[in-house]
Amino acid sequence: GRFQKTIQTATSLPNFISWVLVYSLFFALFNTSNGAVNQILLSLGLIEKPTNILINADLAWAFQICISVWKNSGWNAIIYFAAITGIDQELYEAAMIDGAGVFRKFWNITLPSISGMFSLMLVMQIIGVFQVMYEPLTMTDGGPNNASISLMLTSYFYGFRFYQAGRAAAVGTITFLFLIGLTILYFYLQKKNDNG
Repeated sequence: GRFQKTIQTATSLPNFISWVLVYSLFFALFNTSNGAVNQILLSLGLIEKPTNILINADLAWAFQICISVWKNSGWNAIIYFAAITGIDQELYEAAMIDGAGVFRKFWNITLPSISGMFSLMLVMQIIGVFQVMYEPLTMTDGGPNNASISLMLTSYFYGFRFYQAGRAAAVGTITFLFLIGLTILYFYLQKKNDNG
């Protein structure tokens, strides 16, 4: 009861923090000169001098993905938790009587019961990917060498940095068409999930 509520509250807290604040915080943590990560690595002797991890083209997106997963994990956990608690407990009791173990109960009851919700959440995550802008703008400014630039950030750069309104509108239109298609898919899956 109380422990369950505490876990739900703790996992949902990152959702209430501003994206810009989160990325500014992580930017400060990974700062070359006085960032906490560099100081820890230096004190453990893992590196010889401070390094800017965010200018590594291979790692820039990886860090942004990890931070996004951390920030969104609470919201996703609450939705999956609600879907799992909505499963009829009689199914688990019947499976237990039949001698099913934890893995078989998960594979034959839990997974099929939340598969509709999983599909919806997958589409929502893909829609979220197309809307990524604050993350690369705040942490890497789309760098290094445009390695962490997104569609929305590209549109923003064309419109407000390079003053090329036509290109900004073109990127925005392409993004809009992708999002319309994904939204139609989302509503189809939602209707299928509600009817299923």
